[in-house]
Amino acid sequence: MITKEVLNLVFTGLGATAAIIGAGGIVYAAWTFRFNTWLKAQEIYMDKEFREAREKVLGYFGCKEKPAFIDKMREHALLVCRKMDELARLEWYVDKEKIIETWGIPMGKSWIILEKLVHDKRKHDNNENKWDAFKKIGEEAAQKYNLRQKQ
Repeated sequence: MITKEVLNLVFTGLGATAAIIGAGGIVYAAWTFRFNTWLKAQEIYMDKEFREAREKVLGYFGCKEKPAFIDKMREHALLVCRKMDELARLEWYVDKEKIIETWGIPMGKSWIILEKLVHDKRKHDNNENKWDAFKKIGEEAAQKYNLRQKQ
């Protein structure tokens, strides 16, 4: 005959097992979410249009005068701003240091080149917070890699 104590022990064991399985599921879901976010960041950075626009914009790094972004170059510059901001906003899900370690140099250089354009666009759109994530991480990356001295 099964006693009340044995049933309590069995149900306690089942409850503990379920809790362990549930905790494992949460850890796995969090890991999967972070991994998928990392893949999204890679996808953003390697997008063909973004890559081509980034190459054109980064070609101005080291130039004495800031470029006047007009016509097609302006489209490239604005795309770089949007995509860098999108990438920087993933810091909530991917460690900021990982973002800076992986893409910090091009992000910092892009910020240095596009800083005036961002400020002008903010004034034009009456939105002082536009592309704030790009600004924040771009400035940190520029400082970390001492990019302003290399400009």
